[in-house]
Amino acid sequence: MNDKKLEILLVESVEIHRESMRRAFKSQNGRFELKVATSLREAKAYLADSTPALVIADLLLPDGRGTELLPLDNEPPRFPVVMISGQDGEREGVDMIKKGALDYVVKSQENLKCMPFAAERALREWHHLTELRQAEEALRLERDNLTNILDTMEDGVYVVDEKNEIQYLNPAIKKEFGPIRGRKCHDYFHDRGDTCLWCKNEEVFEGKTIRWEWISNKTRKTYDIINTPMINPDGGIWKLAILRDITEQKRTMEELKKANQEILKQQKTVIKEERLKVLHQMAGATAHELNQPLMVLLGNIELMAMNTENPEKLMQHTAKIEKAGERISQVVKKIQTIHHFETKPYPGETSIMKLDQKIRILSVENSDVDFDTLQDTVKEHHHVEFFRAGSIDEATQIMGQNRFDLIFLDGHLSHGDSLDLLMGMDNEGLKLPVVVLINQGDEMTAAHAIRAGAYEYLSKDKINAQSVARIIGNTLEKARLRREIEETRREMARLLQEK
Repeated sequence: MNDKKLEILLVESVEIHRESMRRAFKSQNGRFELKVATSLREAKAYLADSTPALVIADLLLPDGRGTELLPLDNEPPRFPVVMISGQDGEREGVDMIKKGALDYVVKSQENLKCMPFAAERALREWHHLTELRQAEEALRLERDNLTNILDTMEDGVYVVDEKNEIQYLNPAIKKEFGPIRGRKCHDYFHDRGDTCLWCKNEEVFEGKTIRWEWISNKTRKTYDIINTPMINPDGGIWKLAILRDITEQKRTMEELKKANQEILKQQKTVIKEERLKVLHQMAGATAHELNQPLMVLLGNIELMAMNTENPEKLMQHTAKIEKAGERISQVVKKIQTIHHFETKPYPGETSIMKLDQKIRILSVENSDVDFDTLQDTVKEHHHVEFFRAGSIDEATQIMGQNRFDLIFLDGHLSHGDSLDLLMGMDNEGLKLPVVVLINQGDEMTAAHAIRAGAYEYLSKDKINAQSVARIIGNTLEKARLRREIEETRREMARLLQEK
């Protein structure tokens, strides 16, 4: 509880009135401390050094009027003032309150005895007014700070009320659209006499935030606009709009779009040319490989026609035809198993595709049994060559010295973690496809390996000729597609640089 007494300055020249009010305040259990001045001069001298909680002043004093203690029009009040007067004039009381008095009391024996209650009422009102002034000052400072922020923004900002009247424009808006001259928003921004058909105000006043693009007929610019509701000083809703000029951004995006279309067009041309080149080299390789067995086949057919009556020679020709047919069959199989683009020189300063391509596979496996099982599944495929590394260190060394098309990696090496090899390959920029071999039911290891960069996984209990052939084909095809995507990206980057 606050025991501090409230100091009240009583300015009264009539002694009987002073004593009446002194007795009334004394009866309030010491809550008030009364200071007395009998003239305007004494009151002013006291107030020059002190600020009481309340001033009670008689209207008519020997040396002036009590209203001289009221603050000037441009001066904030330091203390509340209650005026007292022996005249019962309503107009005079209203006039004193307009000048700054908090209350007006007509002198009477009963009113003077009740002055402590009038003082309590005045102090409560003063407290409320002080809180209100402080809140208004805080609001003004906050509004000034916000205005300063908005005034310095490069983006345009304006505020509109429910009547489409513009309450605020920042300098960026004025620079773009000019002075407001009392115009409403539809007139100021769009030269329209009435609300725009596309106006977003109604939705914003319902509490929605809306973002949209607008092309101004005045500035010939494109703006990204955010409209959002804001609370006005009266508690209602206004619209706060932020305009950002995105004209250059839109122009750049359009140029990039056109450039991308041109790049895609050139890319298609390049791909078409590359495909024709590959087809040309494939045709040359096919002709080269098939030429000899076809000559043998046709020659022996012709000789068979000449020796129809010689069974022994017919058998010899038949054997040679069969051998030539086998040779042609082998060439076809080679064409079907081509997995990367490789050429070899050919007479006439040209090159043809190399059909006799080998698939080189490195098996990182420390189990002899598992390695032999895997190798046995592909022993009939003569174009597949198997190599082995028993540890991660050995695999790293072998990969650094040889070219491989595919790696089979045991997910449970006894020396080292298979994930270390995958991360090491990624750090070194090795783009080799990896198939992880896992134990039955160990899909968790497979998941970790796939996240680390492996292409596929195969459970060891499902290793057979069909599953291994399938996974080799699928993995090599995935690798080929990734290489083509990477080459396309590089080509697009090159074309962008040339632009």
